[in-house]
Amino acid sequence: MTHPNAAFCVQCGAPLPAGARFCARCGHEAQSVSTISTTSPVAADAEPILAILSGLQRRSGFLGLKAQTFNLIITPRRLILAAVSPKLMKEAVAQARDQAKGQGAGFLGQWAAQFRWMGVLEQRYWQMSVDDIIPQFPGSFTLPVAELRRISFSSYEDDESGQETHRMVIEANSGKYRFVLTGKSDDARKLLSQVLPEVTR
Repeated sequence: MTHPNAAFCVQCGAPLPAGARFCARCGHEAQSVSTISTTSPVAADAEPILAILSGLQRRSGFLGLKAQTFNLIITPRRLILAAVSPKLMKEAVAQARDQAKGQGAGFLGQWAAQFRWMGVLEQRYWQMSVDDIIPQFPGSFTLPVAELRRISFSSYEDDESGQETHRMVIEANSGKYRFVLTGKSDDARKLLSQVLPEVTR
């Protein structure tokens, strides 16, 4: 999910005037990146959120059965991997259900709305200052955009189940970060290519 208006330098995060060919701060070739809508509550001089990619899982343990869920929040300066605890997930599910109930949805409508819990969290991020996200979501961490080397995607189909698994690997100066995507890798690649074109493959 991205916001539709102002442009910022993908290298250093400086605002780009309309029609600029190069960033006045770092000299990087200007590339228009959608960031803040005119209705966004974030101040114009604040660090803007460029896009949000929900549903990343870091798997560990025997056969990768242990999973930690993250939502990727992208700003011109850093990637924020916002941790999603089981408690937070339950709260978002309940909020999605209550919103549907408040809109007059019946039992089936409320049940279906529960699966839109990620959208509830996305709306919460859009309303927050990025500096408040880390302390409010324990287990979160950041990666500076300037230290990113490559973001790559792959998919494979399990021979037994026939299910397709989508993966994303973020390579940075600090190491490699591997995630399983709950959505399709093509959709994630398209989103990342819009906001981080130099490192997305």
